[in-house]
Amino acid sequence: TYEDILPAEGSLIIARKKSNLSLRTLTGSLNTTGKEVLPFQYDGIKVYFLRAIVFTRTGNQFMYGLIDLENKILIPQQYKNIYSIGSLRYAVENFENKMALFTEHGEQVTGFTIDSISSFKKNYAIIHQGLQQGLVDREGRIKLEPTYREVSINDDGSVRARQTDEWIFLNGQNKQYQNKRADTIAAIGKNLLHVTTSGLVQIEDYTLKPRYPTAFSTFGNYSHGKAIFSIDNKYGIARKNGTILLNARYDNLYADHEYFVSNIRRSG
Repeated sequence: TYEDILPAEGSLIIARKKSNLSLRTLTGSLNTTGKEVLPFQYDGIKVYFLRAIVFTRTGNQFMYGLIDLENKILIPQQYKNIYSIGSLRYAVENFENKMALFTEHGEQVTGFTIDSISSFKKNYAIIHQGLQQGLVDREGRIKLEPTYREVSINDDGSVRARQTDEWIFLNGQNKQYQNKRADTIAAIGKNLLHVTTSGLVQIEDYTLKPRYPTAFSTFGNYSHGKAIFSIDNKYGIARKNGTILLNARYDNLYADHEYFVSNIRRSG
């Protein structure tokens, strides 16, 4: 009957089968007696404790939401992604690539101002805003403003924070004219700087204005006005003029003479 059967948490099974109404393969869940728990109406299901992150394709985009195991909607399917980050909390990402913290009941406890958030440890999570890190608790309260290069949570619950190094810019007369906090700064072309802070990369001009609206995980050298970048292990291509040619959606991407070769992994 089923295309796939996979184990999930507890006595749940995730299964996929062909739709009777279309060519789609739909995902639902069963218990170990074969009784249907969640209906076969989703493109994917991820079960965490007594909740399930579900997603359905709308056009060319997957829409994510959160339900309980009675198929009751807790967070509607209108978001780019949802992640379980432990401690009965979920990171919800909107289509502006910003995240907010939600409870297991679907209650939003922070605004969509976070670029990324770690899993909870000792009831705290590390947040990234831009190239800086901070700390938030389970109730969404900011315990450390995101102004640090690095924040870590120790096993005993104590917190270690480190400020970013300060770089000083001198003009031709050896006079300081600006400064910036970063891990590394390197010139990569006329009026362009490769700035790394907390493991993230921004490309900035000599006035320290970002060339692109987002930070990158990696950013390669320009060739013929284009560079390959990655965000969370997905690859794309940026133009030197500050626009994105291909969004970060490819599992592999490399230059081959005047072409780019890429692949996308789907269903294994």
